[in-house]
Amino acid sequence: MLKASIVLLSLVIATLLMVIVLGWPRKPKPIIVSVPVKEPCDTGVNITTTAGTSPLVAKIDRRAVPPGWEGRFYMHELPPERPCPVKEKWNQTPMVFHSEFGFELIIMVPFAYYLHLNCYELNITTTPGASPLYSFAENVTEIDIKRQSLPEDFSCCPLQTVHMPKMSHDRWAPPPYKTLYQNWFFTYDKPILVISNKYQREWGKNPINFIPVDVLLRMVDLLLPHYTIVYSRPGNDHIAPDGSRHIDLDEKDALREKGVLLMDDLYTSCQQAWPVSYPYNQFQMWVFANSERFIAVQGGNSVLASYMAGPTGLVHVYIVQGKELQGETIGTWYSQFSGAYVRMYRAMSDLEASMSAFIPPPKSFVLHGNSPFVPKPTNESQEPA
Repeated sequence: MLKASIVLLSLVIATLLMVIVLGWPRKPKPIIVSVPVKEPCDTGVNITTTAGTSPLVAKIDRRAVPPGWEGRFYMHELPPERPCPVKEKWNQTPMVFHSEFGFELIIMVPFAYYLHLNCYELNITTTPGASPLYSFAENVTEIDIKRQSLPEDFSCCPLQTVHMPKMSHDRWAPPPYKTLYQNWFFTYDKPILVISNKYQREWGKNPINFIPVDVLLRMVDLLLPHYTIVYSRPGNDHIAPDGSRHIDLDEKDALREKGVLLMDDLYTSCQQAWPVSYPYNQFQMWVFANSERFIAVQGGNSVLASYMAGPTGLVHVYIVQGKELQGETIGTWYSQFSGAYVRMYRAMSDLEASMSAFIPPPKSFVLHGNSPFVPKPTNESQEPA
């Protein structure tokens, strides 16, 4: 007993001496990288290569990186995977999907990732631009085909519907997109908030599920002092067409004037600056992964937002019409994509009132300087802890 007391006393004395000499341990403060304002997508690196990638690929880079950012682009290492001494080729069902984007994220992607985790080698066939959804797979082929809503062909997967009050977890594992795609490049002086909108014909009718211009502008006035707002409303020129005609909402110029960053502008700028061409979905996932706050509308964009927000994320989804209202699927199991808090709103007035939940902004995200695009950290400016 005496010996144990002496040992304990020695440890206490040693600890006190360390505190006196080294000081009380403090949580390290993030290092803010201060940089001059740069043109969008200027990496600060002289690029001489002219190599490009085909929009239709037979095999994808497991983790694409913009030119000049090799080795320092992503915030996280690839998550450890189950060791697979031998990978068996999956041939029980054809891994082919060309239905709606949201359906693919709910049905096909989690099943493919489940197979990947269980040591199956995958050969996936999807629509143009969708290969970034499968960055974990060995072989992904994009075929030049339109997405279609009907007939619904989900023969690839155990899950046979996307509209149910409770999610079935039978061979269903959403990939950790936020960890896979979060990066140092798209960082700002304020946290990113993404507004993901659409304006297209739905079910043979005029647009139904969308945020109108006047509401968008009021949201921006309220949130812009706290966030870098990125607005996304892609058309068929950036994503695989699904038969729904996209219509011009005539909102983008007004948003630009207020200082909102448009996803279309960012993508075009980077496509011109980088010698390598990336699919729009790849680019979109890079930007979305750096945000924890999303305002979206019914459809595939709300599913992607729920994937990207992460466990401390907040996603508000506006829906007027859609089968998602059956069992309120958005508010019940969309949170299972990444652990985010996902809320559904049926009245525009309720959505507007909910904007107070986004203030104050999150403090968990790393902020960089005053430039929309910052150079990769150097030895003198290392990443924050």
